[in-house]
Amino acid sequence: ATGRRFTHPVSRRSGQEVCLLLSEVPPFTCRIGMAQQAAYGERLCGDACSQFDDGRGRQFLLLCDGMGTGSRAAVDGAMAAGLASRLLKAGFGFESLLRLVNTALMAKSEDESLATLDIAAIDLFTGELELLKAGAGVSLLYSRGRVLRLDESSLPLGILRELTFARTALRLSDGDVLLMM
Repeated sequence: ATGRRFTHPVSRRSGQEVCLLLSEVPPFTCRIGMAQQAAYGERLCGDACSQFDDGRGRQFLLLCDGMGTGSRAAVDGAMAAGLASRLLKAGFGFESLLRLVNTALMAKSEDESLATLDIAAIDLFTGELELLKAGAGVSLLYSRGRVLRLDESSLPLGILRELTFARTALRLSDGDVLLMM
């Protein structure tokens, strides 16, 4: 009747009333792969990655790199990625998330705790990509036979109290490939 595709309904009963909840199925999907490699001679890796769909048509990809090698880098990377993921899932905005994760790294110990943070937020209804970087490395986007280099400069978390994301906004097309590293 609406010309749109919906998920199977979820029903809730309250007394004699039944409420049906339908969610529209977005036209785009993501295929995601992740890999990490510890530095030579190390058991633990400072890289941490996470991905999730918020249930409202947005796909999130997070990549953190605890600076350095070994267990200390692994703790910093995992802490930054885990906290950022939980804050996004709880509905925090990007700037609030950045301030909280940055403060957590600065308060973690008297020694320097640094981590990069790379977030891709993809709207699965429109194809809009918002790429946010705090000290993160270059990302590459393969689109329409060309490779675009996405490498706005920014500082990692844990150095300065006031920090901002480098932002890039693009519209993705069917078949595009985003590589975050």
